[in-house]
Amino acid sequence: MTDINNFPISIGNAMGVVYAKTWYEGISEVNFHYKRELKTGITKQKIYFMLLGKKIYLKNDNIDFEKYDKIIEKNNLNIKGMNTKIEKITETYYQKIEENVNLTEEEAKKIAVENAENNVHPKLPQNGKLLDKKIYKEKNEKSIKVRILYLFEENIGIVQELK
Repeated sequence: MTDINNFPISIGNAMGVVYAKTWYEGISEVNFHYKRELKTGITKQKIYFMLLGKKIYLKNDNIDFEKYDKIIEKNNLNIKGMNTKIEKITETYYQKIEENVNLTEEEAKKIAVENAENNVHPKLPQNGKLLDKKIYKEKNEKSIKVRILYLFEENIGIVQELK
């Protein structure tokens, strides 16, 4: 092996720790006026057996919600410990409504900081040392934008086998 000047390269074992300062960033923007969806607590269900592609209803509520979350639960029917090809399906519908929300600057900033921290948190190193955390905010008439910057010192060295 040679380098670009045709000098021989010798491979040796190196041991050590490589520390570096690394930056992690989370950004979130929250509008002062927005719509959010809330669950009302009202639920309806459809319960049926699926047999040879046909539905046999045990309970069939009329779903008249404009917006809803739907959860489907499927279970195979066992008769005396034997699996059958009959499937019991329960569909649960949770009603949701839209609500207009007007936030103050402080409320919007708090929500934006929480969202930005939740975005960046999975990326943060477990074994690093936190050196600094800075929060920058930028406000206009419609929204507030928050940028969180974490500065870590961490070991970025990699253990490799020489080939």
